[in-house]
Amino acid sequence: LNCGSRRWVGWTVNDKLSRSKCDPYEQGGKPLSSKEAEKLLGTIEGWRVTTDTSCLTKKFCFADQSSVAAFLPLITNISTNSNHFPLEIIAKTDPSDPHVSLTLHTPPLNGLSYNDFLLALKIDSAIEASSSAKE
Repeated sequence: LNCGSRRWVGWTVNDKLSRSKCDPYEQGGKPLSSKEAEKLLGTIEGWRVTTDTSCLTKKFCFADQSSVAAFLPLITNISTNSNHFPLEIIAKTDPSDPHVSLTLHTPPLNGLSYNDFLLALKIDSAIEASSSAKE
């Protein structure tokens, strides 16, 4: 679905698919192919797949340092409830560029899984709901 500049996927947080737990071994123990990753990338805004297709990354820019600090527990809660955690979280509180950079990856597959894209969707949905980040 397309709604202005925002591309909407056919599923949202709290529907059956987003609540499901993705077992990376259901993918045959293999990471997503670059073709699969690129297709899924079209459903989440502002995320990038690394050139080797092993990670999903995004930089979230904030208005101030307190917004950065407020975002971190949100990531922790979403990740804990999903039982899937970012590979890397870098929080910068420099007043001229407060931001958080996230890197998602599924270590057992040494690449990307559907869980990485589900987690990205959940984080984006939480950001939209809180409206504290400016992308």
